[in-house]
Amino acid sequence: MQIYHPLPSNLILHLGKIYQFLDTPNAEIRLRYYEVAFLDPSTIAAKELVIAAIKWVIGEDGSGIIKGRMKFCRPIFQMCSRVEKKLVVNNWKRTKSRFHPIAQKLIDKVSNLILNRIYYKSIC
Repeated sequence: MQIYHPLPSNLILHLGKIYQFLDTPNAEIRLRYYEVAFLDPSTIAAKELVIAAIKWVIGEDGSGIIKGRMKFCRPIFQMCSRVEKKLVVNNWKRTKSRFHPIAQKLIDKVSNLILNRIYYKSIC
């Protein structure tokens, strides 16, 4: 992964519209777009795109195609959890059975880490 400074939200969203990154059937391109968008999870772009990213990976983006390959689903869940933890956990619990058993186990590890962070923050 490359290391660079986050782009401004308005530029990320503008590039997404011009190049139609949210509509591309190419998962490699869409994943890279999300990597750029979620580089700073506190931005407006990250907050606007988190739902689209979750829907994309669980197949609720209109395509009906689940992104079950670990190179797509695990990073998306991790990146989105930095923006909206509860949304990620709730969607994972609801759609977990759609994924391959190996993917379920590996994503559960991510999900459990997220849940532990939420629990830890609530008791401190």
